[in-house]
Amino acid sequence: MAAETSAQADPERLALQAKEEGNSFYKAGKYRDAIEAYSRAIGHFPAAPYFNNRAAAYIMLLKFNDALKDAQEAISREPQTVKYHLRAARAYAGLGRFSDAKRAVEQALALDPNSSAAQQEMSNMTKIDMYLQQAEDAAQNKLYNNCISLMERALELAPQAAQLKLKQAEYMRLAGRSGEAERLASNVLREDGMHAEALYVRGLCLIDRGELEQALAHFKRALQSNPDHQRARISLKSVKGIVNAKERGTEAFKAGRLEEALGCYQEALSMDDSDNVFTAKLHFNCAVVLSKMDRVPEAIDCCTRALECDDQYIKALLKRGELRLKNEQFEEAVEDYQAAVEAEPGNNEYRSSLRHAKLELKKSKRKDYYKLLSVAKDASDSDIKRAYKKAALRCHPDRVPPEEKDQAEAKFKEIGEAYAILSDPQKKHRYDNGEDLDEINGHGHGPGGGVDVNAMFAQMFAG
Repeated sequence: MAAETSAQADPERLALQAKEEGNSFYKAGKYRDAIEAYSRAIGHFPAAPYFNNRAAAYIMLLKFNDALKDAQEAISREPQTVKYHLRAARAYAGLGRFSDAKRAVEQALALDPNSSAAQQEMSNMTKIDMYLQQAEDAAQNKLYNNCISLMERALELAPQAAQLKLKQAEYMRLAGRSGEAERLASNVLREDGMHAEALYVRGLCLIDRGELEQALAHFKRALQSNPDHQRARISLKSVKGIVNAKERGTEAFKAGRLEEALGCYQEALSMDDSDNVFTAKLHFNCAVVLSKMDRVPEAIDCCTRALECDDQYIKALLKRGELRLKNEQFEEAVEDYQAAVEAEPGNNEYRSSLRHAKLELKKSKRKDYYKLLSVAKDASDSDIKRAYKKAALRCHPDRVPPEEKDQAEAKFKEIGEAYAILSDPQKKHRYDNGEDLDEINGHGHGPGGGVDVNAMFAQMFAG
């Protein structure tokens, strides 16, 4: 009989020894070793306290599902023990199941209404509910920094709650702090690589960085982990559509089908309701296509929208500068190239573009002799000569009514000055290089350089 009692006592004694080892590991922060020791205790003698202790260690490792299973096992063995219900509440909170956490605390209070620990947990749960609701209300008004602060306060009460961390990450992303949001999601994934919500949030951050293929992979993994994750399913479908439209646009552009390419890029934009790096690339692609189609003002607008999505997008800045030069918006072009140089001071190509834009700005403030003769800047000598004849005949003072004579004389003189410069190869070269008109013609002689425009006209039409 004594031998039988001793045999029964041995498992309990061994379990108690293993539990004490587990407690020592737990206090030292060695939670995995603690779990191993508590598991040995359970193997010897599966008592409720050992499940509860192991649940505590699981919580410290953010393994909330395992913690919840152990807490529920402890409750099933000793349903009247308040602290087991509180342990379950903490596991629920870690899983983001705050309604279940609150019910677990209510069960603890039903067992002991005077439990200070249960009262504190109930206070915490109530505050977390309040902070979550306040954050939702603030998000409706796009007050995302307020949302982030509210999540900070919630996390002070439940610092291990992954769902709160991920909620904060979503608000950070909406506040334009996508890098911080991604770090938070990645921290959760380091503890649980298949955490569906963390995979979803990191997928959103990857979209912000323009890494859509990686984002797709994250949404797929999120659905593998939780097939009912609706937001991941919607995002997966949306991103697939955007990627497909962009790829079709690029293929059409390479084949020279510009209208089709533009339509595809615009289709991709219609499915993309965000303002991120990838959206900026889509706007830039539209700008490139529109510039090829000589729809310059629209192309400039697309570059501006690209920069609104990504203010560090140098390619869009340079393209807009180029297009503004083409559109004779010289001051704005100088501003764009100046911004590019400030972003990358050592880039000689950007500096060269800035010098060119400044030269064009300087030239734009002089008389535009090409415009006066209605010829292109690359017009041939014969083109310039024909244009002069046509313009001179049109505005010759002898060919207009008396009341228009003064105005015609001024115009006739300007046309003569233009021809005097553009018909002289050396003067034309200096004019094209942006030199001042006085310098080209010699100081004190004025733009015409002392040329008798009437004599020039007579010579042109002589014989």
